[in-house]
Amino acid sequence: MNACPACRRFLMKSVPQCPFCEAPVPPSRLGRVASAMGASATAVVLAACYGGGDKWGTGYSDSGDTGTTSEEPDVLDRVTLSVTAGGIALSIDPTEAAYDFGVIEACDTPGSCWVAEGCVEPFAGYAFCHDAGTSGLTLTKVDGPDEVVSSSTTLFDDTFSGTLGYMLDDGTECFAWGEGQQYFVDAVGCTVQ
Repeated sequence: MNACPACRRFLMKSVPQCPFCEAPVPPSRLGRVASAMGASATAVVLAACYGGGDKWGTGYSDSGDTGTTSEEPDVLDRVTLSVTAGGIALSIDPTEAAYDFGVIEACDTPGSCWVAEGCVEPFAGYAFCHDAGTSGLTLTKVDGPDEVVSSSTTLFDDTFSGTLGYMLDDGTECFAWGEGQQYFVDAVGCTVQ
């Protein structure tokens, strides 16, 4: 292996002229055996330094890459949800898909839980669906159903902890999680995350 004296790029074989910068390249004094040994040592060092599993977290193998990627990560790996005394904050790692966000109260008596913010069906004459867009939203807690405004306010806060079900729907795929996830599976066919 030679290096071009002008551009310093490595050349795999001896050539009279660099194919990159066209500068003359003097012949190697080491010969073919020494060049082959050098190339082999280089390969071993590169494999030792960069080989192995996916240590960079890219989803691609670091050596012996077959050109295939890992499976698409779960939607929830890109979502952060916080339910506090002030309401609900949903953050989505930026994506090309725009999502509708539904949230419902799960309880043992069907028809008695607040599901009007679920993007599915009205409840007691109220129906809301929150537009989370491509990056999320913040819903401020309000005291009554007349104060709920889609994509702005909600009846839910941390006093409902452990009783809420959530849904993200991009119009093509629907994902559900939380205590009331089955509501979204039954109503619109969401995938459980």
